[in-house]
Amino acid sequence: MGTVRSWATEVEFLLPGGRRKVRPDGVWQAPEIGVPVLMVEVNRSTMAPADVAAKFPRYRELFRTRVRDNDPALADREPADRTVHWWRRTWPGHTRAGYPPVALVVTDAGPVALANRQQAVADLSADCWRGRWCREVRDYNDDGWREYDDAVPIVATTLELLAEHGPLGPVWWRFGRSGRHSLIEALENPNNRAAYDLRQAAREDEEHKAHQELMDSLVCIDCGDVPEQESTWEYGRQGQVEWTRRPGGRCWPCHQDREERLEREAEEQLEAARTANAVLYLDGLILPGGAARSGELPHEAAAHHLLAQTGLSRRLTHVLAVDYTPPTATWSASTSSSTVASPTAAPPAPASSPSVSWVGPWPPPRPPASPTPSPAVPSRSSSTVREPPEGRGSRSPNR
Repeated sequence: MGTVRSWATEVEFLLPGGRRKVRPDGVWQAPEIGVPVLMVEVNRSTMAPADVAAKFPRYRELFRTRVRDNDPALADREPADRTVHWWRRTWPGHTRAGYPPVALVVTDAGPVALANRQQAVADLSADCWRGRWCREVRDYNDDGWREYDDAVPIVATTLELLAEHGPLGPVWWRFGRSGRHSLIEALENPNNRAAYDLRQAAREDEEHKAHQELMDSLVCIDCGDVPEQESTWEYGRQGQVEWTRRPGGRCWPCHQDREERLEREAEEQLEAARTANAVLYLDGLILPGGAARSGELPHEAAAHHLLAQTGLSRRLTHVLAVDYTPPTATWSASTSSSTVASPTAAPPAPASSPSVSWVGPWPPPRPPASPTPSPAVPSRSSSTVREPPEGRGSRSPNR
């Protein structure tokens, strides 16, 4: 893969200031496979992991360096906007976010020691390759992704695996990922925005499915309407109210229709009870003998007439069932069309007086009692004035 010119060893790169240098062990160019440049560091287990990890911050500083871009298309921009990373001009063709990758090849130790060395270097240099953590606040979750625009992708392997499988085999471990992959797969940034979007789409699908199942359970039992939300704000006779659907319940229009229907039925029942109260009132107080004697009005017609003339329906609001015995006093009621009167003397009571179920205000009205004479009080004019006896406090007219 590539040619001899694709390799360069011990290449020095000056850092800003010109005093420090970065010298990778090798620079490999393979633009034909999507790798414009790859910096290679070889460690023979003679350096401490901390010293190896200290090289990567210098690589990031080197890759941050920008130079002026002489592209004519950028001539109308500000000077600060006419700059570009130097490595993009030196090795064009970079399509991945972040800086050019760096490969770490370890050798001259056992498999366990080499694995521990790679892990130690990764832990000590995490600030260089981990990337910046980002979140989407409006998604209301603890998930997120990492941005690699200021991160150095680092891949590691052993010389033994590289010699066995080649650079395109599954020998590379990308710092921050699990397992070993081919070079192209290892250079793909893990947990980026694209991966987050896939996870978020899966979560939204699950939420939509659960929401739809909930809405299907809240279908209206009258009209079959399936709501879009569990709770909505509706306007009723008492103003704006929050209406929450329940399984086996009704939508707001059907609920309003049902409430109005129940109110109408209650009013009809109340009116029927008022009519029955008036009939009982006439039977018990006005018509103890049954039908009206004057005009022979039916009980229900007489009840309606009494309701219209006396406004009795405004007083018959309580519903009480009590035993009531018709009164025996004189009682009469006159109307504009006919006069209904009870006899001056009550008919003889039967052996067992029937009880009348009174439905109306308590206590029921009683006939007026006959006036009772009050005891006579002697007047002052009829009182006798006694003269004091003579000689006792009497005064002579001559005195």
